[in-house]
Amino acid sequence: MNTGRMLGRLICFTPGLYALTLALQIPRFVLMLAPGLISKQLFDYFTSNANHTPEAQRWFWFLLALIIAIAVIRSAIVLSSIFVENTAALHSSALLRKNLFQHLLRSPNPNPSRYSAGDLATRLDQDARVISDYLRFSCFTMGTAVGAATAVVIMFRIQPLLTVILLVPLLATGGIVQLAGVRIQKLSRQRRQTDSTVSTFLAEIFGAVQAVQVNDGEAHVVEQFRQLNRQRRQAALSENIFQEVVMGSVFDHMKVIATGIILLLAGQAMRNGSFSVGDFALFIAFLMPVTDFSVQLGRNLAMYQQVKVSWERLQQVAHPTPSAKLVQFGPVYLGETLPEMPPIVKQAGAPFQQLKVCGLTYHYPNTHHGVENVNLQLARGSFTVITGRIGAGKTTLLRALLGLAPKLGGTIYWNGEIVTDPATFFVPPRSAYTPQTPRLFSQTLQENILMGLPVDQVDLPTALYQAVLTRDVMELEEGLETLVGPKGIKLSGGQIQRTAAARMFVREAELLIFDDLSSALDVETERQLWERLAQRPQANSSSTCLVVSHRHAALRQADQIIVLKDGKVDDVGTLDALLGRCAEMQRLWQGTP
Repeated sequence: MNTGRMLGRLICFTPGLYALTLALQIPRFVLMLAPGLISKQLFDYFTSNANHTPEAQRWFWFLLALIIAIAVIRSAIVLSSIFVENTAALHSSALLRKNLFQHLLRSPNPNPSRYSAGDLATRLDQDARVISDYLRFSCFTMGTAVGAATAVVIMFRIQPLLTVILLVPLLATGGIVQLAGVRIQKLSRQRRQTDSTVSTFLAEIFGAVQAVQVNDGEAHVVEQFRQLNRQRRQAALSENIFQEVVMGSVFDHMKVIATGIILLLAGQAMRNGSFSVGDFALFIAFLMPVTDFSVQLGRNLAMYQQVKVSWERLQQVAHPTPSAKLVQFGPVYLGETLPEMPPIVKQAGAPFQQLKVCGLTYHYPNTHHGVENVNLQLARGSFTVITGRIGAGKTTLLRALLGLAPKLGGTIYWNGEIVTDPATFFVPPRSAYTPQTPRLFSQTLQENILMGLPVDQVDLPTALYQAVLTRDVMELEEGLETLVGPKGIKLSGGQIQRTAAARMFVREAELLIFDDLSSALDVETERQLWERLAQRPQANSSSTCLVVSHRHAALRQADQIIVLKDGKVDDVGTLDALLGRCAEMQRLWQGTP
């Protein structure tokens, strides 16, 4: 979808707001012409009536009151238009952000190595705002166009030749901006890139404060931050200088040239009597709305080049999703009540009995690393552990199974039926998943567990007990209402992992998938967690566990163990059987490299 069609779709999203914005902009700028018309009447009247009669005084005060009344009315229109145009722009930017964010959440394989969190935040914030600001500014420009056109018509009826000559330098502005379009796009792209680089660096530093402190790297980090900001400042200065100084001087010079033309030609016309003092006052007054339109048109054309860059950056993130999805209509909830979290309901059909995976294959892009031809089978209520050395493909296997990485081959069966879209299938209440590094948000502990679920619809105390988190909650100052801070910084690593486990348990999923959940737990806490998981209440006895771990407590609990080596299944069996026949399992159990 090209830039023009995208802008049209955004306008169609809230056509009433944009129509009202334009409707308010037109009288906003047409009323600017009233003082010029009134000034013409004043000068013409008093130059033809030298005697200051009572009638003349009354006429003067009437025109003065009319100017004040028009100013009041125009002020009310300006305030109304600002409110409406900002509302329309907010709806447009919110739609872009919501759709792009929705794409990121639903994408089966978001590529974090390509777009960092800081870069994505910059694109969601600045690029979406550039597009919505352009729409708002376009309505403003159209208002100035109507005002300027009205002024030109009035001026043309008074002095056609002078009006035509006056428009020549003003129309040249648009051509100059078009010639500078490539340069504007290049500078805008450079500035957006440096903004993203700084945001990315900040996000990385906030996530690695302890590593910086431990390694005494503060000075190096600060210097690197200064260097990136110098590049950012240079890019911003280059763009601003070109836009405000170079292009701004072009606009200003065109305005000066237009004023000079009026002064030169109007004097001659007044000498021969074809141009009155009132006409001169009107031309001078109308010069501002006409030249303002020229300036705003130039800026609008320049902004359009920036919009192209911003739209291109948003499409890059959404690729390969069609760009039309980014402007797909949907609620943005700016003024409406937020919808309630839909309840997690059991899917129609028989309860889970068996998960079977045949020939599952996934390779990382442009490499042969990943998992190859993996077969596994999970029965209802079983406890399966996937183990292997670092880099064996354990996490990759889980991601390919869940659809978080697009499989290149293989078939997944749930109760004997093929799963065509794992990314949307393996969600609560069928499946719940905790990654190797769980993510918590800067909210309360309870909000991090519930993630939008109504507290009265879940068994929170039981979930805390199963996650061995009850005592930890009691020791926190504000219990479940404790704010955990960014990424759960106020909690220990083990508490973060158990909070993620409690988040899974409240959803009562049939298949629980843990990726190295107990890596930060002490031996006793880990033992309690696995035992309580195996002894879940009768209502949840159908839960099946698929666990990535190398810890002895988990391996002892397993009904079957899948040993991975170099992305392939090396052996499958019980712990005793594998220790008797599998050399790879023996090395893992003994902790030898």
